[in-house]
Amino acid sequence: MSFWNRLFATNTSRPANPTAPLRVETLEDRSVPAVLDLTAAGSSGVLNGARFSQFDGRTVERGALDTFLRMNDGGKTLQGYNSNARATQFDEVSNRTLNHALKIDDLPQVTVGGVKYRQLVLDVEQPWYSPSVSLDELRLYVSNSPTLKGYQKGTGKLGGLTAVYDMDAGGDNWVRLNARRNGNNDRGDMLLLVPEAVLGGGTYLTVYSKFGANTSARFGDVSWSYGKNGAVGDFPPPPQNTGSISGVVFQDFNNNGTWDTDEPAAVDGYVVWLDTNNDGVRDETEQSTTTDANGAYHFENLAAGATYNVRALNHAGVPTDPRFIFVGSGDAVDGVDLGVFVPMS
Repeated sequence: MSFWNRLFATNTSRPANPTAPLRVETLEDRSVPAVLDLTAAGSSGVLNGARFSQFDGRTVERGALDTFLRMNDGGKTLQGYNSNARATQFDEVSNRTLNHALKIDDLPQVTVGGVKYRQLVLDVEQPWYSPSVSLDELRLYVSNSPTLKGYQKGTGKLGGLTAVYDMDAGGDNWVRLNARRNGNNDRGDMLLLVPEAVLGGGTYLTVYSKFGANTSARFGDVSWSYGKNGAVGDFPPPPQNTGSISGVVFQDFNNNGTWDTDEPAAVDGYVVWLDTNNDGVRDETEQSTTTDANGAYHFENLAAGATYNVRALNHAGVPTDPRFIFVGSGDAVDGVDLGVFVPMS
């Protein structure tokens, strides 16, 4: 059993007979942090439906990126967003060449597994003695305004708009980066693929991000860009190392989240899905399955290094509470049991 599975309180043992005594650990704090480590060459993962990948910027010719947001403060943290509005609010440079509105249609389109994404490039520059930096917050906003402004820390709204994508939805997630992985060049350290399905309803994309809260950002520039005319290429193929999640949906008569001795496994046909945006609604783009005759379910070939939010629906269409499960390389995470409330007659 991996360290991450122990940390996230995943129950990996379950009696073969569901009537035997059983206790399933539950999470009191639903905001479970997940660290996506992109410091190794070729590493990648998924957070709330967006794909993140370590990227070797040395493969990109100089001048092939269009930078739309650059931040530089010299302190331990950096934050900001792109806009044509002036004055800037946080650590953004004011140069309009390096900080300006971004049209969604200008972003390269990439298709992975039949899903369409828009591609962005992140570059971090750090001193040689402190190459690591964390991406702690990432929120994306769609609007028809090139001058969006007024980010509110408490609500996460920008210009009164709610983010169409939030990396921290459902948990305090962050990404670990290493500026020296690519020789500290200025042409990219990470690729981000955002599902095109979430980017509707406007012309412009505004990217808010914060760095250095978990691993300090020291003195270097941080830049968001996109590749012009196919300069970056497609997203790397999914990682070879995968994992799986399995468990049983049981009838939770007393609605306490624990599989008690008098509570049987559910019958077949219960829907279990990976709720990537943590909204309690099974979307068409979210992976799902149904329980078998013993109430069991199974997800396989899941990308390693990612946290998955597992939910089930009872026959009345009511979702269970989320279970945030980290899947490491080669992990077969069993015992992720979900209780659907069935009142005793």
